[in-house]
Amino acid sequence: DQDIAEDSAAIGRIVRVTETISAEEPGRIAHEDTTWAAMSARGDRICAGARARIVARDNITWTVEAVHEEEAEDGGAS
Repeated sequence: DQDIAEDSAAIGRIVRVTETISAEEPGRIAHEDTTWAAMSARGDRICAGARARIVARDNITWTVEAVHEEEAEDGGAS
């Protein structure tokens, strides 16, 4: 199934947060030349401009976790 393959390829990628993500409200991430709804895997706040790692997808919403700057420099793609 193509959707499963696309999800597998995206898991672990480091992306840019374009709209702040909080426990109460999903935000948005930049991925694959567009922006997508995203929520925090741990319920923590991830501010716009920060980097996040994709950990899962539920329908059209990606689940992400915050990454530290050192991790963002080591790998991943946006």
